[in-house]
Amino acid sequence: MTRAWISALTLRFDLALAYHPLFWMVPPLFVVVARRDHIPHRVYLSIILVSLATFVVIWGIRFAIPREAHVLFSELLEEKVVTVDTPEWVTWLRAVVDYVTQRMGGS
Repeated sequence: MTRAWISALTLRFDLALAYHPLFWMVPPLFVVVARRDHIPHRVYLSIILVSLATFVVIWGIRFAIPREAHVLFSELLEEKVVTVDTPEWVTWLRAVVDYVTQRMGGS
């Protein structure tokens, strides 16, 4: 996450997304936590739980894909981190969205 934010702050959003695709969620979550007294408890709890689940799912997907796992465990140079190919987690996500869309459309 730190590498993603450093990359984003230097306007290298491609590299930031390669390091962590959910780096952009941190500022909104800080706002939600800071303003929790002004947000209904159920809404606040839902936002926190969905965010946590999203982080865990993305981490799990990236951990399970050998091509993506190197970002989690190594200090590689950015040329080896940012690839021209579509990240595999995006391919998986598209497949899941397509499957769910087909299932919902067929019901």
